[in-house]
Amino acid sequence: MNSTSIKVNVLFFGAAAELTGKRNEEIAFPAGVNAAGARESVLAAYPLLGERYRGSLLFSLNEEYADGGEVLKDGDELAFFPPVSGG
Repeated sequence: MNSTSIKVNVLFFGAAAELTGKRNEEIAFPAGVNAAGARESVLAAYPLLGERYRGSLLFSLNEEYADGGEVLKDGDELAFFPPVSGG
């Protein structure tokens, strides 16, 4: 890894894991990427995930809900999960 990229542990939960076929994956992103940019990269890498949940997929950064503006750092954890409903 060079100084122009970072490695992030990406987690998938629920239907997101089913659509990607993975529960977690280490992904390299360009240094300085924010959570929204990383989200778009993941959706591009997993088109079925984007087709189903592009507007509603929730994500968190280091176990805190993310609004997308947070800048990722090497070793961060980015998690994706579909919206949940219940009663």
